[in-house]
Amino acid sequence: MGIPINGTLESFTQKLVAKGMKRQLGWDNTGVFRGTFAGECDCKVYVNRIPSRNIVYRIVVCLPSRDTWDWLEKDYNKFKEMLTSKYGEPKFCSESFKEGTYVGSDYLKISALKGGKCEYYSTWDLNEGFIILEIFNADGSSDCCVRLQYYDAINYKLAEDSKQNDL
Repeated sequence: MGIPINGTLESFTQKLVAKGMKRQLGWDNTGVFRGTFAGECDCKVYVNRIPSRNIVYRIVVCLPSRDTWDWLEKDYNKFKEMLTSKYGEPKFCSESFKEGTYVGSDYLKISALKGGKCEYYSTWDLNEGFIILEIFNADGSSDCCVRLQYYDAINYKLAEDSKQNDL
């Protein structure tokens, strides 16, 4: 959305709201928003901050849930094409199911995803950070979606250092 991944959660929130995102109920270190992202309506956007510093380091965008593999794959391929045209070929890419998984139908592909037997992702390394695009299912959830994660390189390192210090 053209917003740099930095600053406080509050300042980032103001920029998202100015772009038309609607604030939802969040929690301590995460702001939650709903709105249109890259032409897709009804997306959820999660803004994560480093707890000890109140600096934004990661943005997670979940496209609308889909209940067929065909729709998930269309969403994934659309965003992969957009990101590739903007940033070049992904550094890492896996678009496969675990060996021995039978995926002869749409239903079986969704079942494999929900069962953790699917690796469908692409990553881009950039000077500013990195991007992960994936077909995603949260453990135990019936919802499946395409998820994008945007990380700021410097602030991500600070977040990881902060986690290490908490241990």
